[in-house]
Amino acid sequence: MQAISTSEQIKARSLARLIVEALIDAANRQAISDRSAFLDNHTLAGLSLIPL
Repeated sequence: MQAISTSEQIKARSLARLIVEALIDAANRQAISDRSAFLDNHTLAGLSLIPL
């Protein structure tokens, strides 16, 4: 394995920040009774965005 470049680390952190912000916004828009179900639903929704 090679070292991860600084620019790739910055991109990964930026992406992680966007994901957390989106999850917080989604959680604030709806009542959550089951955290696991909430995360599962959002994970499944995001899978369609991943190019295969």
